[in-house]
Amino acid sequence: MVSKARALHLATSINITACRNALSKELVFSDRDELFYSDASRYLYVFRYGVVSYFGYNQAEASQLLMEIKPFCEEWR
Repeated sequence: MVSKARALHLATSINITACRNALSKELVFSDRDELFYSDASRYLYVFRYGVVSYFGYNQAEASQLLMEIKPFCEEWR
């Protein structure tokens, strides 16, 4: 199976601090504007300006990720 990188503009903004506190994943990097998570060969980037990018997640896993992030989004699209 070939994985594709996906980037979605989901909201006008994402609360990075709240998202970081809620997600129980391996955090590689964070600052006030972004979060970068990695486990095995899967990657997740969350940006303050409402963009989420991921690689290596199947459709069900990606949907679950987005639902975990949704409570921290302003003006979900």
